[in-house]
Amino acid sequence: MVASHSLSSAFSALVVEPNELDLMAIVSTLTDAGFRVTATDNYLDAKAVLTTQPPPLMLVAEVRLGAYNGLQLALRARTSTPRVMAIVT
Repeated sequence: MVASHSLSSAFSALVVEPNELDLMAIVSTLTDAGFRVTATDNYLDAKAVLTTQPPPLMLVAEVRLGAYNGLQLALRARTSTPRVMAIVT
């Protein structure tokens, strides 16, 4: 599942969090701060977002994402776009 919460902002964030309540809280906080947020609950969808959309300014990812983890996602994002700020929780 991938959801987009859009504002007219130059700042974008990708949030990857399997817990729906945590995902909604993070998305709400970043949207209120002016970020354009794309949200997903799993690694594979997040990987697809990273390869099909312009790179986000910020990546926020849960450390445990099933067979994968948020660190792998952060490394993937920063390898292709070093300016991506990554927060792994």
